[in-house]
Amino acid sequence: MEKDEVKVAGPEDGNGVAAQLSRALFSRGKYDNPWSTWQARTPYEALKWTLSRKTPPLPSKEELDRELPVEKPDWEAINNPQTSCPLRGSDQADGSDCDEAEAEDATSSASGRSASCIQTTWVGHSTFLVQMEGVNFLTVWADRCSPLNSVHLGPKRFRPVPFGLDELPQIDFVIVSHNHYDHLDIGVVEHLGNKAKWYVPIGLRKWFQSCGVENVEELNWWESAEFVKTVPSDDGGEREVRIQVVATPCQHWSIRSGFDRCKSLWTSWAVAGASNRVWFAGDTGYCPAFKEIGDTLGPFNLGLIPIGAYCPRDFMQPQHIDPAEAVQIHEDIRAHTSIGMHWGTFVLTDEHVFEPRSRIAELVNAKNMRGDEFITVRHGETKVLPTSPFAEWKAITPELLQDERDNKEEETK
Repeated sequence: MEKDEVKVAGPEDGNGVAAQLSRALFSRGKYDNPWSTWQARTPYEALKWTLSRKTPPLPSKEELDRELPVEKPDWEAINNPQTSCPLRGSDQADGSDCDEAEAEDATSSASGRSASCIQTTWVGHSTFLVQMEGVNFLTVWADRCSPLNSVHLGPKRFRPVPFGLDELPQIDFVIVSHNHYDHLDIGVVEHLGNKAKWYVPIGLRKWFQSCGVENVEELNWWESAEFVKTVPSDDGGEREVRIQVVATPCQHWSIRSGFDRCKSLWTSWAVAGASNRVWFAGDTGYCPAFKEIGDTLGPFNLGLIPIGAYCPRDFMQPQHIDPAEAVQIHEDIRAHTSIGMHWGTFVLTDEHVFEPRSRIAELVNAKNMRGDEFITVRHGETKVLPTSPFAEWKAITPELLQDERDNKEEETK
């Protein structure tokens, strides 16, 4: 397949749309990445790496408990998430002080007004509970990288989940990046079932239906869906919250069995409310799409970006970013704050389990970034991030996204 991009109308045409929006390639029932930065790895290359792996030993439990503690959940915060908070320096994500002018500039908020809030709780790996504007959503969940709910098959977490699925507040929707086992857990799908709305990449609906889940919507890159929920209002009545969920590109691949390689797409996600925009990277290598995402949908109040599973680079680079590339993506999407994910939970690759965090800290210091600009958090830790709309935001419309399924398979009945 020739790798190219589908050109769409751009800012030079006067309509505020990105000059070029990447579209996934689709041929003979399989999806592919459209960029020259992608290079698929062969089974031979995977076997060669597996046989020559030099994975550092896992630290002792005592060292893990000290360096990667699992926090007791803040149930008061989780069950009563903040929806607004005063715009003060003390409310910065890392608790550091700054004057009101700095805070005001950082959130593009008018003087004297309160900021909205995004509340996040890291469950580990790529799982966050995100709470904003009265809505609770998950970025999937995984306890073991396994095709079965078995304690004997597949890599298991070396840091436990901080709480169980049955302890979660009501989950309104889940965003699924792709079908790899560390990002799509059948036990979680069966537990939440049709109680939550599932937003998934195109090609995954049939799998969910095979699990008995019908409350699922599949999207291609640059397609959007609207989630609507009625929540209590400040005056004691009710109000309607509308959240836009947009499938955005990333560079990866998919497989769940020996027979479905790349038959479903992979995606990152933008989740946009009236006052907050969150971007979830999913699993990805570095590619040109991130500048498109920042130009079209940014700035983002919060980015959730992978920082681990990157060694050895000669094998992992097309599919997994390293910390330096994670910081570049943070800049590309124009995130105010980013939290590192996809680290400290499973041993999947050859870097030391503590290395991603230390490299992020070094990069933040070397680039003179704000202390709260790109952070890592503890398992189970809840962060409250004051936010506010950015003046540069474009309304999310089909015209903005050129909302058409250019590469979609014909709908299967």
